Amino acid sequence: MMKFRSGASKIRPIAVLIVAAVVALGALYAYDSLAPKTVPVLLQSPDVIVVSPGLSVNYSTLELNPASTGGPATLVVSAPPGLTVGLSTSTVSASQPGPISVTLNASAGISPGNYTFSVQEQQSGGKQIQRFGVDVVPALVIILHERYNPNDLNVTKGTEVTWINLDSQIGCCDPGYHTVTFTSGANASSPILKRLDYWSYTFDDDGSYDYHCTIHLFMLGRVNVSS
Repeated sequence: MMKFRSGASKIRPIAVLIVAAVVALGALYAYDSLAPKTVPVLLQSPDVIVVSPGLSVNYSTLELNPASTGGPATLVVSAPPGLTVGLSTSTVSASQPGPISVTLNASAGISPGNYTFSVQEQQSGGKQIQRFGVDVVPALVIILHERYNPNDLNVTKGTEVTWINLDSQIGCCDPGYHTVTFTSGANASSPILKRLDYWSYTFDDDGSYDYHCTIHLFMLGRVNVSS
C-alpha cells in the first residue's frame, strides 16, 4: 500500500520554531534595553605612578579593559591639593580600547608620600569611580630616550633618589632596558630596569656619585650630595 504524506505536517513544526525564535529575540531585546550598561574600566600600569615635587611626568598608563561594554563614557578627574592630573582625552569607549596619556604634575611644595587621584566615568547607563596610586618621592630621575633626566642632580645628604625607566623598544633588537650602576662614591647597582620599573638609593654621605648604564655605556649620570 502506498502512503501519501502531506508536506503540511513538516511545515507546522517549522512555523512553531520560527514563532518561538521571534518571541525569544523579542524578550532578549527587552532585557537588553532594561539591563544596566557596563561603564568601561580603566587599568593602571604601573601599579603606582611615580613623581617628585616640582616635576611633571607623562605616562601612557591607563587603558581600557577590552572586556568592558557600553557606549562612550565621560572622564572627570579629582586630585588632592598639590597634584594636577591631565588626561589626553575626556571620553573613552570600550569599542575603541587603547592607552590614555596621563600627565602628572606635583607642586614644589608637596610632601613626599603616598597619594591617590580618582577618575569618575559617567555614562548614560551608570557611573563608577576608580582610584589610582601616586608615589611622590623626594627626587626623581627619568630614564628616557637613552638618557638620564636630569643627568646631573643636586640633593642634600640623606635624600632618597629614585630612577624610573620610561624607555620602550629601541630599534629592532633593543627592548630599552637600563641599569643605574655607580662608578664612584658608592658600590651599588640597580637590577635591570624594564619599562616602568623603578629603583631607589639613599645618599647618606656628601660627595659626587657618578654612574652609568651597563647596557648602554654612553649613558652617564651624576648625583652631587651636600649637607
